[in-house]
Amino acid sequence: MARRAITIDELNFELLTAEELTAVIEKATQLRADKLEEAKVALIEETKAKVAALGLDIGGLFGHLVNPPPPKFAQEPAKKTRSRNKAGDSNLPIKYKGPNEGETWTGRGRLPNWLTNYEAEGRKREEFRVAAEAPQVVEEEQQEAA
Repeated sequence: MARRAITIDELNFELLTAEELTAVIEKATQLRADKLEEAKVALIEETKAKVAALGLDIGGLFGHLVNPPPPKFAQEPAKKTRSRNKAGDSNLPIKYKGPNEGETWTGRGRLPNWLTNYEAEGRKREEFRVAAEAPQVVEEEQQEAA
């Protein structure tokens, strides 16, 4: 008597234990990989036969897929991009300084969170302004040179 194949709808996975389900998954995964490999080999052989029947060269048809040209970005030198400065890496003078260590702002770019929070509490931005020392130094040097 011949055995009848069982369809996926006829299987009752609810009756299987976790270990049995894991074994089913592993076996199904391996079987799927094997069938895909068989289908790939069959497709390659079928394609080779059709190309040969037409008197064509498979390398001429699919050579660009087998040995693709290098990507365009690999041929051109990389362009330099501006890197974003981290706090303290800027050459710009600090215009605002918070009471906690590391809370500084040059006055450029997005308002830092620490200053936004203080302003939300009702404090004024000018409370955190750093006195401009650089222009005083320049003026003193000019007076000494004169």
